[in-house]
Amino acid sequence: MAKFEIITASRKHAKDILSSQLRWKIVGVISIENPKTPIPAEVKSLRKPVLRLEFHNIDDRVLSVADTSGYRAPMPGDINSIIRFGKKLIKEADKNGGIILCHCHMGLNRSTACALILRSIYLGKGKEKLAARQLEIENPAAMPNLRMISIADRMLERKGNLLRSALVLHP
Repeated sequence: MAKFEIITASRKHAKDILSSQLRWKIVGVISIENPKTPIPAEVKSLRKPVLRLEFHNIDDRVLSVADTSGYRAPMPGDINSIIRFGKKLIKEADKNGGIILCHCHMGLNRSTACALILRSIYLGKGKEKLAARQLEIENPAAMPNLRMISIADRMLERKGNLLRSALVLHP
């Protein structure tokens, strides 16, 4: 097993990373932006796998999906894409080392939810608290989008453990 990292970043920080020497260590990018936000040139020019998702940072604790007229909430299809794409990236990164970059606009909610999902996949069932601790060490300001986490919890059959681990990060 080679050492690999899952890095969360804001849009600006992702551009900086992809413009630096770290660019060569990237094995793939999960880019989550609001709909119709242009793809950063640094992401477009990357010759690595990129998953681009477009949805707003809708978190059921802040705004119910029923109240989101004109906004697109994260949906099960989006989270399924993260899980499927993430498993491929994890397999490559675990074998060869490198960085999986998860970015969203601010680097606090959607990207940290993505990173928590990927960490929990890598560590396996029963290791959700460890995944959350690792995320908190990497990004102390992490506040994973709980709608994304709730959907992933069900899809990964974590019986609420993934969601509870995320709640510890921001009660």
